[in-house]
Amino acid sequence: MKKKGSIYFLAVLMAAALWGTAGIFVRTLENYDFSQMEMVLGRALISAILLGVIILFKDIKLFKVKLADLWLFIAAGIFSIVLFNFSYYTTMSLTSLSVAAVLLYTAPFFVVIISLFLFKEKLNANKIIALFTAFFGCCFVSGFFDSGERIGGKALFFGLLTGLGYALYTVFSELLLKRGYKTLTITFYVFFFAAVCSLFLVNPIEATAKAISNPIIALMVFLMALFNTVFPYLLYTTGLMGVSPTAAPIIATVEPVVATLVGGIIFKEDITTFNIIGIALVLLSVVILNLRPLIITANAKINLTLGITGKREDGYHLIDTVMQSVSLKDKILILPWKRVIVKCKGLSGKANIAYKAASVFFQETGIKKGALIYIKKNIPKAAGMGGGSADAAAVLMGLNSLYKANLSNEKLCEMALKLGADVPFFINGGTQRAEGIGEILSKIKPLENIWFVLVKEDEKPSTAEMYKKLDSKQYPLPDTEKAIKAIEEKDFEAL
Repeated sequence: MKKKGSIYFLAVLMAAALWGTAGIFVRTLENYDFSQMEMVLGRALISAILLGVIILFKDIKLFKVKLADLWLFIAAGIFSIVLFNFSYYTTMSLTSLSVAAVLLYTAPFFVVIISLFLFKEKLNANKIIALFTAFFGCCFVSGFFDSGERIGGKALFFGLLTGLGYALYTVFSELLLKRGYKTLTITFYVFFFAAVCSLFLVNPIEATAKAISNPIIALMVFLMALFNTVFPYLLYTTGLMGVSPTAAPIIATVEPVVATLVGGIIFKEDITTFNIIGIALVLLSVVILNLRPLIITANAKINLTLGITGKREDGYHLIDTVMQSVSLKDKILILPWKRVIVKCKGLSGKANIAYKAASVFFQETGIKKGALIYIKKNIPKAAGMGGGSADAAAVLMGLNSLYKANLSNEKLCEMALKLGADVPFFINGGTQRAEGIGEILSKIKPLENIWFVLVKEDEKPSTAEMYKKLDSKQYPLPDTEKAIKAIEEKDFEAL
């Protein structure tokens, strides 16, 4: 399973590396007087043909689209392929390959801005930080802070236009995916209409004559379509089967690195310290943008009643109790990570039940990932309020959401029971009757708008000591049924 995961990772890495080689084809074709617009036509046309052949062999039904949606495919072809590629190739001719590639990675920030208005997405803290980081990165790349080495305004303009064009592809793809179209269908028609549009912007007869008269031009255009479109697309799509959508764009930031190496090694381009700082900042901004922390809360509980009804052979006590969630809570931040790390003041690492909860989650689901977990404790220790159990349940629910495991609450409760008898209660919370060792739960009418005054001694005996005292002496059992009736009737005096 680990080996398979590595294959998916390599697929995304190879796709990004292939995209980073675009400069080889652009610079070579420029030397043969093949214009940027002719490159756009050649790449779009050959890519559409190759993708069309793939659809023919895979599933001919993928050609089917609704007439009402054609405008989206046409707009995507014009703005996100023709505009994007023309701007990208022009930027490459005006500046270094590394600068052109890094300006391309301003695309996620155009997506953020467009999404604010089009998809009504909120502008959160990490998006704001990422936008400012990208802005300063572009300033360094453009030479704004270096009086000796500045790229021209024209190169910067087309570079940013490249980012906008690439961003529009993401936006149009999102709209088309929401309408139920497959990725292969979207990519084929976008390149098809890009090719049709390009026919009106360049002389196709002249471009064809150039390709026929010079086999190197024909070969370079074909290889550009193959290695900068079809292969990367297939590799990236395959990689997404085993790499999360959050991780894939971060892996793909290897593209500007490859472009920089291509520019420096093959075309002997000079790369300044300011360029390197700028590239690093833009790549950092993409990482920040893709870090999506999950912040959750873990509410404490109190026992409104607690009766000991027996003891099992394994030493566990049988109870009959009414548990109630309260507003006192711990705060937990979870980030996707390569392994499980738990940070908590006073109890970090494997000793924390949150670590065990994460381990159980990944073991049960088979997800080969990890999580960085920060816990801010507000629930007092050794207070009988289930602080650790609440954190464990919150981690299970948080990881289920973060990694889109789609586990039911019933399944989460099964996993929670492996961590502790009272952990399943915290999956649903509220007001519940707990029997058995605490795992047999039944919902009760919620107890609402009540204040509790909680008093905790400085030193409290352990749970084991408390149960030992109960074993040594007979105590009258509380009437749980009467307590439940009082809750349902809101008879707080009787409760």
